[in-house]
Amino acid sequence: MEAIATQDRITSKAERLRILEQTLIGAGDKGVRPSEIARRLGVRRQTVYRDLRALSNAHVPLWNPGRGRWAVLQDQYVGTVRLTIHEAVALFFAARLLVRMADEFNPHAVSALEKLSLRFPEPVRTQARQAARQMEGSPRNREFVQALESLTLGWIERRKVRVLYRSAEGRAAHPYVLHPYFLEPIAPGLAAYVLGYEETYFRSIVTLKIERMTGARLLDERFEEPANFDPAAVLQNAWGIMGSPDPVTVRLRFTPDVTRRVKESHWHPSQHIEDTPDGGCILTLRVGHTLELVPWIRSWGRSCEVLEPAPLREQLGAEYRAAAALYHAG
Repeated sequence: MEAIATQDRITSKAERLRILEQTLIGAGDKGVRPSEIARRLGVRRQTVYRDLRALSNAHVPLWNPGRGRWAVLQDQYVGTVRLTIHEAVALFFAARLLVRMADEFNPHAVSALEKLSLRFPEPVRTQARQAARQMEGSPRNREFVQALESLTLGWIERRKVRVLYRSAEGRAAHPYVLHPYFLEPIAPGLAAYVLGYEETYFRSIVTLKIERMTGARLLDERFEEPANFDPAAVLQNAWGIMGSPDPVTVRLRFTPDVTRRVKESHWHPSQHIEDTPDGGCILTLRVGHTLELVPWIRSWGRSCEVLEPAPLREQLGAEYRAAAALYHAG
């Protein structure tokens, strides 16, 4: 009987902390007095103060806006999320993709995964923790983490970010001041990108790879994001991250032995598949740039033939002839 009573008290406290957290969030920046909370919860003020300490110890960012009021720092906190089993598994899938695709250590991703695992049922919980440990083994890149942190805060708080950026072909790093509008991870290239306005050199909206940034610093200057900016529209014809107002039509012929696999996936919003008499198929796409598409085409080997555009067909034909010569050289 004593064990049941103890469990009831724990559950009651957990529910009280949940209501307290929601009350503080709902009060916004003006906050709420402990006496008001005590009346709402039907407890003494001493209990409210103990609960406030418990929330603070649980890393809920509390502050005093004045006159004995308490509030949550809204811009530093994402509240508790309650998940169904199916929602938890959906997040677990996302976490597994993150682990498989991340090629660099991200301490925030590890921490988030460990916290989410507490909400997962077994055996998902144990496997999520194993995924977090696996991610901890990734190579460390302090500059990347610093750039990601600065750009994240700049994105949320609408603040400019100064970075040094070295392009894939460049030898020297150039200083840019970015207005981060959107952050986008790209699985095929194991990379993260920022979409935003660059004010010192390009003076236009650019897409930059975060891994190529060093010395990132969040500035006090704020910016206004254009009301008509829509990241989905910018990326709608991209195969990965490279969109274009003038997309290219690509037609690929696949052999019968891989046609079922081609049809199993929805590769791109623009795709159209037509069958061929021999049991194969032709996949037609409208993409912003063919550069990101080339590695995917190569992955199919002789089972995929580029029909158009002609420059892409010529490029891959030259690559395959060079590869054949390399293997015949021995």
